[in-house]
Parts: sequence; structure tokens; C-alpha cells
Amino acid sequence: MKHPIKILSFALIASIFFACGGKNQNSEVEKREQQNPKKVEEQTDSKSNKASSEIIKIKAKFRVMNASSSGTWHVFIDEAGKEYNFFGCENNSLGENIDMGKLEPSNPEHPYQNIWFDIEYIEKTMDFYQGEKISKVVLRIVSMKKSGASESTSGLSANDLKNVVFFGNEPLWSLKLYEDYAEYIPMGQSSIKLYYTKTYMDNSKSKLSQAIKIISDKEVEIQAQEGDGGALFTIKKESCSDGESNNKYPYKILMANVLGKVNGCGRIIK
Repeated sequence: MKHPIKILSFALIASIFFACGGKNQNSEVEKREQQNPKKVEEQTDSKSNKASSEIIKIKAKFRVMNASSSGTWHVFIDEAGKEYNFFGCENNSLGENIDMGKLEPSNPEHPYQNIWFDIEYIEKTMDFYQGEKISKVVLRIVSMKKSGASESTSGLSANDLKNVVFFGNEPLWSLKLYEDYAEYIPMGQSSIKLYYTKTYMDNSKSKLSQAIKIISDKEVEIQAQEGDGGALFTIKKESCSDGESNNKYPYKILMANVLGKVNGCGRIIK
């Protein structure tokens, strides 16, 4: 039986999943529009073609990513149930808060369904083409962060995690996080070193402290990779049972990749 954390080949994420590459990406979108003129069908909140330079603030949840001939749109819903269709952003704030590798076009099932974000946006006039140039007002994100957070902090530091051994049953395995790599040991097989990366498609190696992505004060995610394969570790600081004894451990871990998911616990070592 194939083990979930072997060297894997990822071919899941199309180029359309990338969000907010800044001004250079915007120019590429406009070039593609010129080369392949299509009508822009998305609705904006503006009733005219006059954009406002005013920064507007909302609190909203991410709903879904929609792909169209004009590009990629990200739909958010505010506390009153109003929808906002954002055509990219003016910087990298969207991509820093939402991992595009976890999204599928038109699929509202994703890890961000219950997270509120504080968003600042502007109305911006952009040119699209349908035989001739059409100027249209779109919404563009200028700032985004998890609601109630200033600079994100977590109770799970790299030093905390380096003092934990993670393990699981069915099949038996163990995992140890070091500063430069994670060592995964499936029972009866050779150990596998996975090197940390900051994002799913980033092949450059990172330190553990740089790779930790904060989900909450008690939960983090860590992306690690070996060659063309790898895994996503979701670690929570909460009570965990191994299912085979009465022992309780202070950490839970979920390891996931294209072959499946495995759960485990974490015990503190001295």
C-alpha cells in the first residue's frame, strides 16, 4: 500500500490560481485582453464608469474564486451578506492571506470559509477589449489581513515545534521538525527529508521559522517539499489521543498531500 508521504508529483494547480502579482501581473492581464478580446461580464458595485480614489473598508469572508475570459475574480461577502467581486489587488496582500493552491474555480469549499478579513479596497478604471476598448470600473484590494489581527502572532513558535516529536498509527510513522528540514520516518522504511518552502509552488528552501504560516494563536501550517513531492503539515496546540492508550498529548497534526491525509499527535521532548 502506498504511503501518504512519499515523493509525489504535483500537477494540481493551473496558472489561473495565482493571485495578485502586482503591477507587472496587471499589465499581463491587459496584454492578454488585447490579444484575445472578450466581453467583461462581471458586475461591480459601481453604477458608472467613474472610479473613486477613496479607500473603502469592509469586514468580509472569502466565498469563492471565479475564472472567466477576463481574468480571475475573488468573491467576498460582508457581514450584511453583500457580495464584492474583486479583480486582483494592488499588491500581494491577497496572496499572502489566501493560498491559491487550496482553491478550485467556482468551488466554495476551502479552508477560509469561516475566517473574517479586514479589507481595504479602491475602485479603479481598467481597460478591457470587445472589438474596441471598453473602460470598466473594478474593485481592487489595497490591504487585507485577518480581522482583529495587527501583526499576526502565534503561541506556536519554531522553537516550540522543534521540541516536539509527532507520530501516528495505521500506518506507524514519526516526524521531527528541525530548523532546516523535516524528517519523516515511516515504519520499516528509510527516512525522508522534506525541505520547508514558504508557498506551495515555491521550490526555494526556507528555515522553519520562515515557513510557519499562522492560522490562529493555536494553529499553524507548514509546507515542506522533497523534489517534486511534499506535504502540508497542519499543527494545532490542543489535546490529542493516539487511539491506543489513555495517554493525552498536547499537539495534533494533520499531514496532507495528493495521496491522502494522516492524523497524529505530538509529544514534547526534553
